[in-house]
Amino acid sequence: MLDLNLKEIEYIEESHLYLVNGVITPSVTQILQAIFPSKYEGIPQYILDNKKDFGTNVHEAIENDFKGLDINLSPLEELAYKEYLKLRKKHVINPVYMEEIVAYKDIYAGRLDMIADVNYTRCLIDVKTTATLDKEYLEYQLGYYKLALEDMGIKVAHCYVIWLPKKDKGEFKKIIPKTKNKLMKGIELYEKHNPRWKSMLLHRYNKRPRCSSHHGRSSI
Repeated sequence: MLDLNLKEIEYIEESHLYLVNGVITPSVTQILQAIFPSKYEGIPQYILDNKKDFGTNVHEAIENDFKGLDINLSPLEELAYKEYLKLRKKHVINPVYMEEIVAYKDIYAGRLDMIADVNYTRCLIDVKTTATLDKEYLEYQLGYYKLALEDMGIKVAHCYVIWLPKKDKGEFKKIIPKTKNKLMKGIELYEKHNPRWKSMLLHRYNKRPRCSSHHGRSSI
C-alpha cells in the first residue's frame, strides 16, 4: 500500500458514499450511470442480483488470493477463478495493489480493481465477469481511474481488462482509455442530471483559499 501526502479520501460503506477532504463526492459508478443510462434497462432485478453476487464473489477470491487468505467458491465461481489464475500465469500478471480508493481532485472518487506489473510494466486492470464485454464502458471506467491515479502522482503504462465470463474461457484484453476531454464531457453530463451537486462544487471552489497547499493523507 502506497502512503502519499495527498488528499483525505474516505468511503462510508453503509451509505455507499465517498468523501474527499470531508466533502461528499460523486463516484465513478454514478458518472458512468449518467453516460450509460440504459445499460441495464429491461433486465429483471433478480438476474442483476445473481450477476452481482457472482462478480462480487469472484472479485473477493482474487483479492483473497492476493492477500493469501482462504477462498470459498461455488463450482461456477471456482471455474472463473481458475481462468484468472491461468491468465495471470500466461501474461505474467503480478498484482501490486488491489481494491484501492482513488480520487481526481475533489471532483470524483472510486475504487479500482487492480494495479499490477504485466511483464514487469506497471498497469491498471479491471476485472469483469459479465456475459458480454462492454469495451466503451471500460474505456470510460479505466480512463477515470487512470486520470485519478495521475492526479495522485501514480503513472501506469497501459490499461487492461481480465474478462471472466461465467461458464466460458477467460480473456485478457488491452483497453485504450478515453481522452481527458471525453472524460470531462462525461462529468458534464453527470452535472447536467445533478445540478445540485454542480452548485455545491462551485460553492466549494469559490470558498477555497487561492494559495492553500494543505493536504491530508491517503493510501493507495
